[in-house]
Amino acid sequence: MTTPRPDRPDQRNAEAEQLRRLGLAGADPDQKGMLRIKRPGAQQFGGWRGTVVGLALVAAMMIGYYAGQSMAPVPSPLAVVFLHDSENTTAAILEVYRNHSIRLLPLAQMQVPSGQVLQLWTWQGGTAVPLAVLGSAAETTLTGPELAAPRQGQLYSMTLEPRSATPEVTPTGAVILSGEAVIPVR
Repeated sequence: MTTPRPDRPDQRNAEAEQLRRLGLAGADPDQKGMLRIKRPGAQQFGGWRGTVVGLALVAAMMIGYYAGQSMAPVPSPLAVVFLHDSENTTAAILEVYRNHSIRLLPLAQMQVPSGQVLQLWTWQGGTAVPLAVLGSAAETTLTGPELAAPRQGQLYSMTLEPRSATPEVTPTGAVILSGEAVIPVR
């Protein structure tokens, strides 16, 4: 069991004298801890200075993180679909990404009648697969079902469907936009 270190100067001097007689180094007030390691400036970051240094380090790490995020490469789409209307005018662009997300960029104003919604579809193996239900044609990024990677020429379309609590499983409404996937050259 260790005895507490005395706080009075005469006891500290007696302790230092006893250590010298035993051939051990004297009690240096700069030597700290059980191993008596000399640590100059050990108290330099105590109190408010330590708080300021800690906050500065956290701020520097946050700035580095956000700078790295802003410089991250922009993901490139696996496929791009130019959705054409009945007059063969490009009305929207659809980008399909690796992480099963889809970005819709309308190029023309589309009016959605009340009581109806827009529904986005793709066809895989001759079967219609619903991707999303949209209340309006605004720029949006959607996370779709996990589908196989799009193929060159794969058909995508947008239909007007009646508004209901559950989305349609097969297209029943009028096709207002359609287009085929184009795989970008890499």
